[in-house]
Amino acid sequence: MGSLFCAQLAALAHQVTAIDLQQKSNISSGNIRYIRSDVCALNKEAMNTLATADLVIAALPETAMMTAWQEIMANQKESSLFVDTLSVKTPFINTISQSKRPSEIISINPMFAPSLGFSGQSAAVIEIRRGPIADTFLALLESWGCRPVFLTAEEHDRYTAILQTLTHAAILAFGMALQKFNYDLEKLESIMPPPHRTLLALVARILSADPVVYWDIQVSNPYAADARRALESSAQELTKLIENQDQRGFEKSLASLARLFDAKQLEKFQQVCSKIFGHFSPAKK
Repeated sequence: MGSLFCAQLAALAHQVTAIDLQQKSNISSGNIRYIRSDVCALNKEAMNTLATADLVIAALPETAMMTAWQEIMANQKESSLFVDTLSVKTPFINTISQSKRPSEIISINPMFAPSLGFSGQSAAVIEIRRGPIADTFLALLESWGCRPVFLTAEEHDRYTAILQTLTHAAILAFGMALQKFNYDLEKLESIMPPPHRTLLALVARILSADPVVYWDIQVSNPYAADARRALESSAQELTKLIENQDQRGFEKSLASLARLFDAKQLEKFQQVCSKIFGHFSPAKK
């Protein structure tokens, strides 16, 4: 996510500096200055950069953020904006809420993988201390095609426990279940139905990212355990219906699921599914 922001900001001819432990070759834009430094133990060059920056975006995993935030903010100039991109908000925001500097702080969660880019996506935004720099930053997000959605920290974590924790847990559990069979992808791919292929693609997508992202979502969200328990109990309910040969109960469960949608929403998501499955048509190359 940090690299995505660097590329977008550099395209606007701003002076952009990346502070990271990664090799310089990982940053392709010629308009981005690179400083190699551990954010948990900033070197002098990194400190000097923070002292002159109008905007500091900390795209870090939670463990690093909780270690580094005090030194980062202490080295920022007072009239600047600090932005984090954490996937879980309440623990961090509760920690930094009493910080007296910098003058502006907002917390965002881009609800998409960096590879998708900003256009057509949304970002959750929690306003801690909003001012003119934050206004400009949020306007930039919108100019890139990203829609900011304003939430409280508590709302964010309750919603993302459903949208991220529960979703990822279901995908991961599916992948882990495959390992319990003599699963041979090469043999099965030719007869794989679209729903299975879609779930397998979601497993592959998770495997393409840093595991720390998914770990933080499962471990740090205060509502995560409730989400996983709901998933587990629902699987047990399904098993009980089948073991009891309760077809009527099964049909009632599906009818109850339908109440998640109104008529238009149901049709819309059915069409979305048809488009996804159409991508897996044998005619597609």
